[in-house]
Amino acid sequence: MQKKSVAVRVIIDIALVVGSSFMALAAVEILLPNLHIQGIERHVYQYRRPIVQYLYGQYHPVLGNTLLPDLQGVHVEYRDYLNYTFSTNNNGFRGLDWDFSPERKNIVVLGDSFAFGWGVEEGETFSSLLEMRLRQIDPAIQVLNMAQSGYSLDQVLNTYELYGKQFDPIFIIYLYCYNDPIDPPPFVNGEFGAEIFRAKISRDAWDEESKLNNINYWRFERFWKGSYLFAFYDNYLLPFFADKQNPQIRRARKARLRFCYDNLSPPNPPTSPVPRATIQQQYVWYGLAKLYKDSKDRPLLLMDTSDKVFIHMEDSSDSDRWLLRDFSVLYKNVFFLDFESEVRRRNDGISKFLNVDDHWNAAGHLLAAEMLGSVIDQNLELLGIKKRP
Repeated sequence: MQKKSVAVRVIIDIALVVGSSFMALAAVEILLPNLHIQGIERHVYQYRRPIVQYLYGQYHPVLGNTLLPDLQGVHVEYRDYLNYTFSTNNNGFRGLDWDFSPERKNIVVLGDSFAFGWGVEEGETFSSLLEMRLRQIDPAIQVLNMAQSGYSLDQVLNTYELYGKQFDPIFIIYLYCYNDPIDPPPFVNGEFGAEIFRAKISRDAWDEESKLNNINYWRFERFWKGSYLFAFYDNYLLPFFADKQNPQIRRARKARLRFCYDNLSPPNPPTSPVPRATIQQQYVWYGLAKLYKDSKDRPLLLMDTSDKVFIHMEDSSDSDRWLLRDFSVLYKNVFFLDFESEVRRRNDGISKFLNVDDHWNAAGHLLAAEMLGSVIDQNLELLGIKKRP
C-alpha cells in the first residue's frame, strides 16, 4: 500500500510539473505577440503569411504553376504586416489582359515575388508605375508583368519562351533574386537547356506542395515553427548557445532581431569580374545569355532585388549580383541597375524601401520604377520612339 502511495505521489508530481510547464509556455505564447518584438514577429510571419501561389495557384505543364486566371480583387492580409489586393488576367498573371494589338510597344517584366508586387497594390507595383510614366511619352507602350511569386530561373526563362517572345518587346526587364538559380537542371556538355523547357514538378507533386504550404491546411511542423515560442528559441536561445555559428549568419540574425536594423554595410563592388565558380553562378550566366540572345539586340535591363538574407550581411565582392554587372559590361544594350546598393547607401534604406519580410514596399517599387524609367528614357529614341514636346 505504501509503495502505491509513493507511485501515486510521483505521478501527481509529474503531472503538476508537466501541467505547470504547459501553462507557463502557453502564457509566454500569449504574451509575446503583445510585445511586438520585431525579430520574433518577422519569424512568425514567415510561417503564417498567406502565400498566394498556394492559395490561388494552378498547375502549369511548362511553368510548373501560375495563378488562377481571371481572379478579381483578391485580398491578402496578415495582421498589420500584409494588406494588399490583386487581380489576374486570362493567362493567370497579375494585371489586366494583355493587348496583342500590333501597334503596341511592349516591355516584358520577368521575375519572382519582387516583380510580381508582393505586398503592394496593383497601382503601386513598379510595372504599373513604369507604364504610367512611359505612356506620357508614348500611349502605345504596354508593360507586361509576367512575374510570379516563387519563380526560379528556369521558370523565368520558360515564361519568356512561352509568352514574352510573342510580344517582340522593345525592352526586357529581369529582376534577379539570389535564390533564382536554386536547383539548376543537369549541366551536360556545357549546356543547361536540355532539361529547361518543361515543368520540373508533376501535377501530383504540385498538388501536394500546394496542400502542405496552404495556411488553411494544419500540420504540426508549421504550427510549431510558426509559434512565438519557437521564434523566441530560434532567434534568441539558439544563437546564444551556438558559439560555432558562422559570424556572417550571426550578424544577419542579430540585424534582423533589432527593432530598427538600418545602417547596413556599404556596397562592396569587386574590381574584377566575379569568377563563375559554382554551378549556380554558371546557371545564372547561362540564363542571362539566353535572355540576351532572345532579346534580338533590344535593351535588356537587369536589376537585383536586395535579397531578404544577404541585405543584412556585410556586402561581398563575390556576391552573385555582380554577375549581372559583369554581363552588362560584356554585352551591348545590357544595363545593370543595382537596387541593393541604393538601399545600402542610405541610413534608412531598409525601413524606407522594404516591408517586414524585406520585399519592396510601395516606396521601393517607386524607386525601382524611377531607376528603370531613367534608363528606358535614355534609350527610347534609339528605338525610334520620340518624346512628345
